[in-house]
Amino acid sequence: MTLSLNSQRSMRAAVWHGRNDIRVEDVPLPVSPPAGWVQIRVQWCGICGSDLHEYVAGPVFIPVDAPHPLTGIKGQCILGHEFCGEIVELGAGVQGFSVGEP
Repeated sequence: MTLSLNSQRSMRAAVWHGRNDIRVEDVPLPVSPPAGWVQIRVQWCGICGSDLHEYVAGPVFIPVDAPHPLTGIKGQCILGHEFCGEIVELGAGVQGFSVGEP
């Protein structure tokens, strides 16, 4: 059975807490996407070299002194930008994509 986003309250994520400290945790689902963005339910996710560098020698790219310019998050960071999934929600103004598309 597949749960809708409305029936789920959290998701599993690899969270960077510091050098040599990445934990798979339950984290709150993101809020609805802002204008121009889409929300994707991740079905598969992998790591790449940049994730490995953060684990071994971080912080490299993760902002710890100032908030990230897009997310406003500082410090702990959810890793994993090599992923595939299904579009579950569209932000205002998004064109050319539909909910349910891979």
